[in-house]
Amino acid sequence: MKHCLPLFFFLPCLAFAQVKTYVSINPVYIRNVDAADEFYEDSLYRDAIPFYLAALSITEEAYRTKFRLANCYLRTREFASANAWLLKCAQQHPKDCCVHVLDEASDLYKYRPLLDWWPLQTTCRKALPKFDSQLKKQLTEIQHFDQFIRTEHRLPNEADCAGNPYYWPGMSFRQVDSVNEVRVAAIIAQLGDYPGPEMVGDQRHTVWLVIQHAPLAFQEQYFSLVEKATDEGKIGLGDWALLVDRMNKNRGVKQIYGSQMCLKEDGVTYEICPLEDPHHVNERRAAVGLVPIEQYIEHWGIKFEPEKME
Repeated sequence: MKHCLPLFFFLPCLAFAQVKTYVSINPVYIRNVDAADEFYEDSLYRDAIPFYLAALSITEEAYRTKFRLANCYLRTREFASANAWLLKCAQQHPKDCCVHVLDEASDLYKYRPLLDWWPLQTTCRKALPKFDSQLKKQLTEIQHFDQFIRTEHRLPNEADCAGNPYYWPGMSFRQVDSVNEVRVAAIIAQLGDYPGPEMVGDQRHTVWLVIQHAPLAFQEQYFSLVEKATDEGKIGLGDWALLVDRMNKNRGVKQIYGSQMCLKEDGVTYEICPLEDPHHVNERRAAVGLVPIEQYIEHWGIKFEPEKME
């Protein structure tokens, strides 16, 4: 693998930092995008429109700005304008936009009777011929249960399972993960590959998530698949790094990127699990797109003290 580091031993699912970026350094463009985003995030869609238009009059490169403008027009029921901007998004940014057009569970899909849907759908079918709405639905369900047991901190009840054939009331934490592993293994076997964004959109991380939370044997079985998916850009280098750390923790050896926390003897507080060369961890983290460890461990209320980790 091209980005492997030979000196290293061999992951909420932990989020990376979200940094707002701009396609232009023009200060007028930036001010208009910021103003529009503020209105948009307050659901003041009509107020956002002129600012998005002003920004787009400077440059139309940003997919996010165009797509948000289209959504503003949808919310204000200006469907002809919405359709025009959606078509631009589909033509210019198919990998970003077309998932919303083709996914039957998306918020956009419900607007199809009000839009000129055939050109949109045709454009997107040509751009993403492998997109599989049903597979995306399966992965969405798998992700839901993976995260449910980790955020709700309780076992699923009858209402949570709602007659689902894969999950049942009272199933244990490990049983949920085991079912997810069986489902993901079946998906991989059927595809013969890792499902990327061109096939499942934003659910591309679900297979990685299940592998991340699985026992070491399952992780080792699919590690080469994760490496290949990383090389192909289906998942990020940071995902790969988190899996490397989790596997190291499961093997009882030092982690490389400092992503894994261990419960202290008091059973309440956490500390960073044993870490290789802690003084240079931020250099390694930056190389795979992870935020500095000091920022990362704030969630656990931990202070980074590398001199005590030697």
